[in-house]
Amino acid sequence: LVANQRGILLLSHYFSSPEQGWGSQGSEARVAWEQKLWALASPWPDSAQGAAPNVGVGFLDGVVVVWRTVGDFVIFASGEGEYDELVLEEQVLPVVEGLLSEHTDSRLSEANLLHTDNYGKMVTSLDEMQRSGHLFHTSVDDILRMSKLRKPEGRS
Repeated sequence: LVANQRGILLLSHYFSSPEQGWGSQGSEARVAWEQKLWALASPWPDSAQGAAPNVGVGFLDGVVVVWRTVGDFVIFASGEGEYDELVLEEQVLPVVEGLLSEHTDSRLSEANLLHTDNYGKMVTSLDEMQRSGHLFHTSVDDILRMSKLRKPEGRS
């Protein structure tokens, strides 16, 4: 999940089918989960561009949650089983942060993400990051190349 620092959800992407865990409750359960994430992570001091990120780790409903502030954003990642806090903090969050930076030209702001092209590119990149609900690519360059958002090296 990517939210602004006021708690407004800007982008959500679930690698596993949320319906499996939420059943007939659907979007109501999803919204309740997202509100719990926000409550777990907040409050934090305002972070300015270039400031050290505010990071955290928590446990919510049997799921590990990690978050970090980057520019205007708060990035959340959650997982269970093999996707523990180390995988989320050391592999998932840096890739999501790198993709945000790439698609917003290092201007990590809400306005830059919500630009139509940037938002679509970010969703495409997140789709390429996983396969069948499992983390597949952990390199920003690989994701951009595989999703055809960057030309292969050596070609013009």
